[in-house]
Amino acid sequence: MVNRRGVCEGCLRLARFNTLNACDMVEENYHEYLVVFSGRKGFHILLPFSAEDWTHYRAKDPLKTQAAARFKYALYLKHRGVWFDFKTSVDPLRVHSVPGSLNAETNLIVKPIEQRIDLEALSIGRMLDLANPTRFIHPPEFASVKVTLKPRLG
Repeated sequence: MVNRRGVCEGCLRLARFNTLNACDMVEENYHEYLVVFSGRKGFHILLPFSAEDWTHYRAKDPLKTQAAARFKYALYLKHRGVWFDFKTSVDPLRVHSVPGSLNAETNLIVKPIEQRIDLEALSIGRMLDLANPTRFIHPPEFASVKVTLKPRLG
């Protein structure tokens, strides 16, 4: 079912399930992480990821080191049964949605949810309500304005 913002709630339920599964695996290696609602299709898990955690650091090519480490960690998660967008997850140059910004397609807030336990406790409907920026906008109420024109002298 697609709601009025163009978000497929059934898709989000599946993404939520997959994210909870991913968090279980991530928690085996990292205790601190942040789950973020993307504002549309799913979730990001932001990690305090260090390339040295998964590969040998090469000072001459830190970007390749980071790409190799992400690839190794993504393979590790994939082999453990975590489903995610593999191609974008391993790209160290990929721009990720910044928590608190607006999703360009839905105009929903890219909403930090915290960790797995917080995602478990949050329904899809409540999450969409929290990501709705209109609850922060209070349009001013205008009273009737009377304009009196003065005649020009001269």
